[in-house]
Amino acid sequence: MADVRFVVASVPRSAAAMAERQAVLCRVSGKREFQIDAAVEAAAKAVLRRWRTRLAQLREAGWGPIQGLKFQYARNCPPAGVVARPADGERSSVRPCGLTGVCPWCWSRDRVLATFDRVWEVLLATGDARAGEVPAERPNRLLVRVVTGVSSARLPGEAMAAASYRIDKTVRTRRGLLVGGYLLVTVQPRPSGGWSWSIRSLVLAPAGYESTPGSVEVARPTRRTVAAAVAKFARYPLGMMTADPGRTAEVLDARGPFRMYRAFGAFSRNSAIGRGGDGRAEDDGPAES
Repeated sequence: MADVRFVVASVPRSAAAMAERQAVLCRVSGKREFQIDAAVEAAAKAVLRRWRTRLAQLREAGWGPIQGLKFQYARNCPPAGVVARPADGERSSVRPCGLTGVCPWCWSRDRVLATFDRVWEVLLATGDARAGEVPAERPNRLLVRVVTGVSSARLPGEAMAAASYRIDKTVRTRRGLLVGGYLLVTVQPRPSGGWSWSIRSLVLAPAGYESTPGSVEVARPTRRTVAAAVAKFARYPLGMMTADPGRTAEVLDARGPFRMYRAFGAFSRNSAIGRGGDGRAEDDGPAES
């Protein structure tokens, strides 16, 4: 299978697509925003080139999951945040590669888009948002928090274990106090050695909830403000694209036993809220891929 030439057929104006572009396209291309569609198209093509270059580096570093046919399928993973299709005259079957921990396109779909869709669904169901206006009174508060740090651990798994312990503790101690939440952990190689880590949370809390220091509230939950909050929560970990390939492969291989992205309460895929019911669900801890 050869490389597919993708054509950007259109640039969606939806809030969900805007969140995807802010969290991934802007992040990887180094742009703050895009004023015109042509700039979005150019950024999508630039990110595609960087992704294909990165795959070659990771294969050279010996990262197992992209050896063989998987390598070419990953190179042809369809861009996200835009409507893209193979160029005219190219007959090719493309599909998401599923390498969410490193692929910018799968990160966009599985971390950004999936989070936005579920958060907005729940906000509508709980009366915290409406399709056309912001409710005068809302029962809950949407909060975003980002905590970052540096680990001098010899192996990335040690940094992940420490971060995983912290989010396990958060789920245990706060699950009963919150309507629902998402937690996302990233670990990336540092150029000077060691590992940088982040723990990101996006939670829906009752109006009287005392927020954790550093939390930022989405004061007016419209589709655009929620998209901005999700983009901040699910920002693509740029070091996975830029750090030393061998150390990046170490990070990717170390993720196996850890749940790096978790949903609980109303945001859980098992919750009936927004899906014809009003019950809450336990933490479903989606597996990292």
